[in-house]
Amino acid sequence: MGTGEDRVQVIQQPAKQTDLAVVGRVAEHELRELLQHRAKVNRRIVVLRKTIRAVLCDEGARDSRTLAPIRLAPRKREGITHACRLVLSQASFPMTVREVAEAIRSSYPAAATSQRDLLASVSAVLRYLLESGEANNTFNEEGNRTWFAVRPPPRILSQLTCGG
Repeated sequence: MGTGEDRVQVIQQPAKQTDLAVVGRVAEHELRELLQHRAKVNRRIVVLRKTIRAVLCDEGARDSRTLAPIRLAPRKREGITHACRLVLSQASFPMTVREVAEAIRSSYPAAATSQRDLLASVSAVLRYLLESGEANNTFNEEGNRTWFAVRPPPRILSQLTCGG
């Protein structure tokens, strides 16, 4: 035992293909569940932010000091996500990713030039906006995916702007 010649030999047997398939299916199922949960959490965050804005706007009409300490809007407003939101909200028809990217390139050049691959960045942001409930998509006559902003009902919109 103490001579150093005793060796423990580990024999690795190749994993069976069925075992790998089971692990793969379980992992895919868990990933789907996690992505669904993340989408639910993102939608809930959007609802809570809108609720907070509405409540603060109502109280803010009575006391303007309550709005000052709480900042819900990010300081940096020149980003690609903000540009995508603005382009979609100002569009009168659903837009393809390329159309959104071109609109950003012409209207928000600072946001466009800061991206290494504008189309990839716009695609990623649009998927995020879809998950958070701020945008939706459909297909046009040519079969291309098009994107549009999800507009809140007029009553909620007026609450968010502190108008009513």
